[in-house]
Amino acid sequence: MPIYFSMPVQRLFTKQDQRTFANTTVESAVTQVSDFLRQARFYINFTAPTQIHAEQYFYKLGLKRVMDVEATRSPHGTTVSVKLSATLGDDAAVVGLIGAVVILPVAVAVGAISYIDYENDANALMASLWNYLGSTAAGTVVRCGNCGLNVDVGDRFCRRCGSQL
Repeated sequence: MPIYFSMPVQRLFTKQDQRTFANTTVESAVTQVSDFLRQARFYINFTAPTQIHAEQYFYKLGLKRVMDVEATRSPHGTTVSVKLSATLGDDAAVVGLIGAVVILPVAVAVGAISYIDYENDANALMASLWNYLGSTAAGTVVRCGNCGLNVDVGDRFCRRCGSQL
């Protein structure tokens, strides 16, 4: 079944970060990132041998999360650059516009709560990616037994599904 990526109307909530991993090749980093994104249920498109464009419907807010990743060789190892944003697609834009016009005060309140939810979840997703890359470089991976998300060794609950670890 082919996967189609639609052009977003607007990118919201953009976060960017990059990390360098010693003793990791560019190819290995790209493979590890794609494995992580598949486990997190992103649809993946390789835009170049060292670049990944991934999308996922963000069920909490009704937005689509977009992650663009690039791995490059650096003097100290491999640098992985990540841009994570939420997008509002064509269908969601129409529904959101109608909802905002009809119930603007509620939309503003929900928008503030939604931004906090997105910010927290985006931070957790980025931290999971960096932990995954760091732990796979070291050879140790800890995953949630329920959803498969890579979790920190000391975590008691999964950040994605809430299951006790």
